[in-house]
Amino acid sequence: MKLAFLTLSFLLISCSLFAQEVPNIPENPEVKKDSATLALEATNSQVFVEQQASFGTYDNAFVEFVAGKTTTPELVNLFGFKGRIVISFTVQKDGRLKNIQALSESGTGFEKNILATVAAAPFWKPAIQNGRPVEQTFTMPFRFDISRADISMKELKKSSYKFNFQIGDKVYSINEAEPILGSTFSSARIDYIKSFLEQPEENRKSKKCLIKIKD
Repeated sequence: MKLAFLTLSFLLISCSLFAQEVPNIPENPEVKKDSATLALEATNSQVFVEQQASFGTYDNAFVEFVAGKTTTPELVNLFGFKGRIVISFTVQKDGRLKNIQALSESGTGFEKNILATVAAAPFWKPAIQNGRPVEQTFTMPFRFDISRADISMKELKKSSYKFNFQIGDKVYSINEAEPILGSTFSSARIDYIKSFLEQPEENRKSKKCLIKIKD
């Protein structure tokens, strides 16, 4: 499932070029495509080059590529997600990308999916300095607001994850927790930081997830 609702704040804030720093902030365009809303805020590189590295034929092309190709993680479909995911990569002289990495960890799997999309992107047009191609490194924060008001126990049971619930000091299986929480319950009751960001790595690999319910 591709992103049903996505707000992306796309901020290019660093370039690995040894040159004069010249901030240049253009207008902030907004694009609507299908059921996704893509809000793009872009500043040109804070390092002066004759020509910035670019993707496609218009400013929003890379954002639309990422939005259209990135699969929403299963945990986000089940629980929603509001936050920022930061990645970085370098556009090489030949337009290929290298050093693609995540600078954040959401615990949802979004970083992995976005990195896979970026790695599969077509070649960029490289930056130009003194008439010659040069490498340019970008750091991009993507801001997401994917709401899920109510959590469905039925959907959790059908998922590929094994969920347990911590309610107070006690841990319950999903079948034990359902009579306590109900067949659906408000997402506001979930401690998202403890449930996802602080989830042990071994749990993520084995697709186990302990959902912490707020006191």
